[in-house]
Amino acid sequence: MIRNNSEPSLACRAAIITLRYEGRGWTYISSTLANGVQTFFNRILQRSGCDPNCLNLPLLLQHLEDAPRDGWPERFPEESEMADTLVRVATLDAQHEEIPHRQVARIVEEEIGVRIPYSTAENVFKKREIIRRVPPRKIRLDEQHRRWRVFFAEWALGKLQL
Repeated sequence: MIRNNSEPSLACRAAIITLRYEGRGWTYISSTLANGVQTFFNRILQRSGCDPNCLNLPLLLQHLEDAPRDGWPERFPEESEMADTLVRVATLDAQHEEIPHRQVARIVEEEIGVRIPYSTAENVFKKREIIRRVPPRKIRLDEQHRRWRVFFAEWALGKLQL
């Protein structure tokens, strides 16, 4: 199925082309798969150069995938030096595992010499499943609170023993 405002999967694309090749109408295809299939099919026809009145299934199936979109190249690919260095520094030893991710990103920035946005570093850590361990905070009680806790504990124990 095609979700709203998204591109169909490869299997869905093949199904659209096959159903249209078999002579099914747009209403049937849209109700079976999803809306917006005619626009996708027209893009396939344009790329393949196939005649809409005489469809060639093998030729149409060769053009299932869209060309890569124009735009800026990815600044930090998933398996880049930056990602590997972030992971290496974050997992260097127990002391480095306690360092906040923002500080790890700054260390790697100085090492590589390229600015790394905090969100990019967080995405790398999330994809690689690196979680910063935070020791539990110890609650510090002053003397008055400590006396009240002892009083409450003794009261509660007394109620339980009844």
